[in-house]
Amino acid sequence: MAKEKDTSVERSKMLNKLRKRSKGAFDKIKKTEAKAGGRKLPGGLEDAVGQTTSAKLDADKNGDPYVYVYASVLEPTELAGVPCGKYYKLAEDQYNTAEQNLEAFFNDMKLIGFSEIIESAGDESEATDNILKVLEKEKVKFVFNTSTRPNKNGEYKTFFQESDVNDDDDEEEEEEDEEEEERKPAKKSRPAPKSKNEKSVPFKVGDKVKTTGNFFEDGNEYQGIVNEIDEDEENCAIFFEEDDDQQDIPWGNLAIIAEKKSRGKAKKEAEDDIPFEVGDTVRTTGDYFEDGVIYEGTVQEMDDENAKVEFEDETCEVPLENLELAN
Repeated sequence: MAKEKDTSVERSKMLNKLRKRSKGAFDKIKKTEAKAGGRKLPGGLEDAVGQTTSAKLDADKNGDPYVYVYASVLEPTELAGVPCGKYYKLAEDQYNTAEQNLEAFFNDMKLIGFSEIIESAGDESEATDNILKVLEKEKVKFVFNTSTRPNKNGEYKTFFQESDVNDDDDEEEEEEDEEEEERKPAKKSRPAPKSKNEKSVPFKVGDKVKTTGNFFEDGNEYQGIVNEIDEDEENCAIFFEEDDDQQDIPWGNLAIIAEKKSRGKAKKEAEDDIPFEVGDTVRTTGDYFEDGVIYEGTVQEMDDENAKVEFEDETCEVPLENLELAN
């Protein structure tokens, strides 16, 4: 007969781990006023209307260029303000060629009204630059759907659709701008000394951060980059490159990832504790994926915290603590 797992012991271990990792944060958190979390796009949306707010061209950790188009929902009104932006890798990656990724980007840009700019450009860099110049200054409306299946973070992807939504008259656009301006004072109405507020901001744009284990339902920590900071709401807009996604996350659920200048002995000791290496077949723990299924794969790369594992249908990073050597 299989030995039953002592859940009380496991819970005690996890509570001890929580106590160590929180580093006294609870003393501050328990005294603060409760705030509602950021809203997310639901799955299965059809013919929703969004509007771009900005865009940027940057390089990822491998030096490859990418574009992120920032946007938020206009309709349906109950989702107004929810982020619906998109990330575009403009180089080859493990899933697509450079041509496929560029085609996906320019196809979406044509769908939201940039066909003339693309067709008149001499090359991809000129077309991208001209598109960014417009998106950095103007708000472009678009129609989109969302996927019916979420990714591992429970998020649904955005798909632009062809439409004539930008043919609305100037008067309607001016009314929308006025409504947006009317909403801003309410957001800034909380009295707080400016100097004190500035000192209390724990992050800056560009910081590498990770979520706390209790933020996402799956209990995992995810790494991302700070793109925007909202001091009034004490939120950061975090871009998660792995999932092509950006979310607003409260400061209290984020931690800075410190640059490791010296790894030496600590790295060697950590490596000695890892029971597998690159090329080994490993399996996930039963609590890692939402479906509770244990999956086997091959280790492709490793660092101190994560391993890139090639499974039967995809390759993804998995925390070392959620992997064990397969028999």
